[in-house]
Amino acid sequence: MRPVADLAKEMGVSDMVYFTGEAEKETVANLDAGEVYLNLSFFKGLSFVPGRLRAFKVVTDSIHNPRVKGVNVNYKLCSDEILDEAHDCDLNLSVYTVDDPGELERLGRREELKNITTNRPDLLHALLNGKT
Repeated sequence: MRPVADLAKEMGVSDMVYFTGEAEKETVANLDAGEVYLNLSFFKGLSFVPGRLRAFKVVTDSIHNPRVKGVNVNYKLCSDEILDEAHDCDLNLSVYTVDDPGELERLGRREELKNITTNRPDLLHALLNGKT
C-alpha cells in the first residue's frame, strides 16, 4: 500500500485511489493517501449479517484514520436489509465484483456503497447517468 500511496501523492491523485483487500491494522492506521475498505477477514470474530453491522463501524472508527472508510464485501452479501442497516449505522461499503446488469443497477443507486468493482464500467457508467 505504501508505494501506491506515495505515488498517488506524488501525482496529486491521493483522493482518487481506493485500497480494497487484505491489510494489516498497522499499515492502514498510518496510511496518508487514498481510501481504505477492509476485507471481512480483517474483522476477526465478526459476522457480516443483519443486526451486527454496527460492530464493523466500531472497528473501523477505532483505527482513528479518516482514510479508513469502511468494509469491502462480495456484492452477494449485500441484501437490501444489509444495505439499509449499513446506511442506518453510517457504515460505508465497497463491493466486488458486480457484472450482472440488474445488480449493477440495484447497487449503483445505494448511497452507502462508495465503491463498486466491476468488469463492466461502461454499463455502470451508463446506468448511473441514465443512459440505459
